[in-house]
Amino acid sequence: MQEKRPLGSFEVAMDAIQHGTDKDVKSFTYFDSRDDFFRETAYTVHRNFDEIIPAGDPCCPYFDVEHYSPSQFYADGSPSDNKLAITIATICHEAKCQWPELAVNHSPLDQVVMTTASRSAGAVCKHSFHVNFPLVGFINNHGALRTFVRNLRSLGALQAMSAKFQPMMMMIAFITFKSSLVPLLEGL
Repeated sequence: MQEKRPLGSFEVAMDAIQHGTDKDVKSFTYFDSRDDFFRETAYTVHRNFDEIIPAGDPCCPYFDVEHYSPSQFYADGSPSDNKLAITIATICHEAKCQWPELAVNHSPLDQVVMTTASRSAGAVCKHSFHVNFPLVGFINNHGALRTFVRNLRSLGALQAMSAKFQPMMMMIAFITFKSSLVPLLEGL
């Protein structure tokens, strides 16, 4: 499919059910542009798409962080969750260890874009954070972020509880396309 899709098109993977087996699989397709993708999928009920970033394209890290707690607040009214601060501090620390450029000039790590939401999910509270570091850019997508995330997923600081209060990794990471890349880390 990659060889046949038009130059400049937007390739995505989406969840699908395999005909005949009812197994969850990934299906791949493309849209003429990013705008066409958003226009054509805006009213899709089950939107779960993954952007396919070709090797060699610029990218930046984006993290989808989810975990659960018994409640949103303690009895004294203080928030029961401090995982957002811990997550950002852990990512920044590990990035400085992984890439010396960020240890010397850590200002790109100071720019963090976040969205947060907490809601009741039955008898527990679900916390969702989307964390993006838009000034941390990679000139080429050659797997360095994937390797970095695999390391993050093994860290005790980023372990949390599931809805059934079983240990789980709270981070799902994505690598996003960056059209106006700040060239900080080359050749990755």
